[in-house]
Amino acid sequence: ECVAAYHRALKLEPENVSGWLYLGEAYSKVGDAVGALRAIEKAYQFDKEDISIVYQLSEANISLNDFERAVAVIREGYAAHPEEIDFLVYLGDVYRLNKQYEESAGAYREALGVRPDEVSTMYKLADVLAEDGKPFVAMDVLNSITQIKPDFSDAAIFLGNLAYDAKFYDRAESAYELAAKHGNAEAVFGFKNMAYDAHAQKRDDEALRLLRTAQGYFPDDVTLQADILEFEKSE
Repeated sequence: ECVAAYHRALKLEPENVSGWLYLGEAYSKVGDAVGALRAIEKAYQFDKEDISIVYQLSEANISLNDFERAVAVIREGYAAHPEEIDFLVYLGDVYRLNKQYEESAGAYREALGVRPDEVSTMYKLADVLAEDGKPFVAMDVLNSITQIKPDFSDAAIFLGNLAYDAKFYDRAESAYELAAKHGNAEAVFGFKNMAYDAHAQKRDDEALRLLRTAQGYFPDDVTLQADILEFEKSE
């Protein structure tokens, strides 16, 4: 009934942009992705200056797996509104969704060329680099984030995990400790993993050192206390 009502209204006023957008929303609610796309396309034809319509049209194309058209719409929007740097970040997200990792990294870097210290974009770049099998480049980006914003503890955890996987244990420990200083409890798991590795290598002194370092930041963590007691028994 809602879709039919909007169609009747749009016959009387075919250039009503809001009407086309409402129709697109109604089509989405009934699961008609094609109808939603056509309606939003109409709204876009009548008002290409509205930034929100660019995003909506891109999302409508993505829902139909037409990533090429989604990218073209974003690029058109950015050409018309070069001040809207978030278009580039969104473009990186779209490329990544389509597993075009190099293109995604390129879009994030393009955005960082305009806003070089935007740590949220840097984090996205590091994430896509890691997903693309480039952990060492990702670590460099994450290290830059921790220099710009030391309290971005998720970046420190990410850096620690990548360094741990690459067996750069000193770098991993320093990253986990930075995260711990800012209260990120995920650092405990990082320290524990390193301690368990040391224990497996019969280096219980090192295992205890790592666990006690973590305990210094999280003294009420009962799991740390239990592990420390266990390793002390095996000394």
